[in-house]
Amino acid sequence: MYGKTNIFVFKILLCSVLSGFSLSLLVCFFTVPRTFNPIDIFFIGVIFSIVYLVPGALIQYYLHKKTSRIPTSKLFFIYLITGTIVTTIFYAGNLEDFYMFFSYYFTVTSSGLAFWLYDLILFRRK
Repeated sequence: MYGKTNIFVFKILLCSVLSGFSLSLLVCFFTVPRTFNPIDIFFIGVIFSIVYLVPGALIQYYLHKKTSRIPTSKLFFIYLITGTIVTTIFYAGNLEDFYMFFSYYFTVTSSGLAFWLYDLILFRRK
């Protein structure tokens, strides 16, 4: 019992960390108008990973423990909403009118896609 729970919690943490660092790589590479800096990727990845833990872990726990099978297309829309929450939390502290920038919408789409892909890789395997 405890072994399955520990593996499940580890997968949730791994999904959040991988999604956070993938998203930071995308954001730093495509939306930041300065040079490509690995230190920025690391710190933004840590911030995104921490922000992903709150809504992402709760949603993953609920979807994988409480329900049976959910189609992957519905999961994508659920994780797109999760990506919107994560990106809004991240951008709300930095910019006043963050919803007016292309980088916000790029980050929303990328965060939902990254979280969905890692969820499919880690949790949907048989």
